[in-house]
Amino acid sequence: MKFLLVCVALALFGATVAEKARYDNYRVYRVRIQTEQQLELLQAIEQYPDGYRFWSEPVKVGTEVQLVVPPHKRGHFSEIRAKQGLRAELQIANLQERIDLESRPSLRKETFGWTAYYRTDAIYAWLDSLVASYPGIVTPLNVGNSFEGRPIKGVKVSYKAGNKGVFMESLIHAREWVSGATVTWILNELLTSSDPKVRNIAENYDW
Repeated sequence: MKFLLVCVALALFGATVAEKARYDNYRVYRVRIQTEQQLELLQAIEQYPDGYRFWSEPVKVGTEVQLVVPPHKRGHFSEIRAKQGLRAELQIANLQERIDLESRPSLRKETFGWTAYYRTDAIYAWLDSLVASYPGIVTPLNVGNSFEGRPIKGVKVSYKAGNKGVFMESLIHAREWVSGATVTWILNELLTSSDPKVRNIAENYDW
């Protein structure tokens, strides 16, 4: 099929919540899975978390996972580390401090960039600015609503009719933190880069 509808759909199902959760004194560990018994234990915790959160899923022996440990589970985690011989490296001592650092006022400035994480409204505002700055090239898309009723917005980039297309999406899942930055960076390159190779794919495909 010659024409393929292609868009950069920033499907931000998990990017925002009605109320901000806080993670004061939550710790983040990198855990190495060395035995089947350790794997089964971590999978059981994932199934019945009681405050624990996994940033990467325990799927097989020989891999690592990132585990968020809430304050009320520190004693429990220390106990199972000792009993099971879990190799756990502390990566973040206070998760809320890290979140606050990423949310400093400098992140709310008007200039959109790629050194910080942005909330849905900031990303959508940036997409709207692209539509205004590149009329006839960037077209807005509203592809529906999330389960919670929030709009799912995106854009289509097309320099000429008849192009084949490439589809990109991001932030379908709350764990895909960096995917939004990845897709918006690619989108920015497609519109602003002067590299001949980038211009070739930007103008000979729809995005």
